[in-house]
Amino acid sequence: DGDRFGWSHQWRKGDLVLWDNRCTMHRRDAFDPAARRVMHRTQIKGTGRPA
Repeated sequence: DGDRFGWSHQWRKGDLVLWDNRCTMHRRDAFDPAARRVMHRTQIKGTGRPA
């Protein structure tokens, strides 16, 4: 049931989306190859386990 567990985002200027890669399977739909894409990676150190 992809709709139950999926997220689809309609991007608008200024949007920020974060997710936990330890617990997420992700993919993307096609995008305009001429469009500017900015991606940053952040890591958080800790001993906690995901819920």
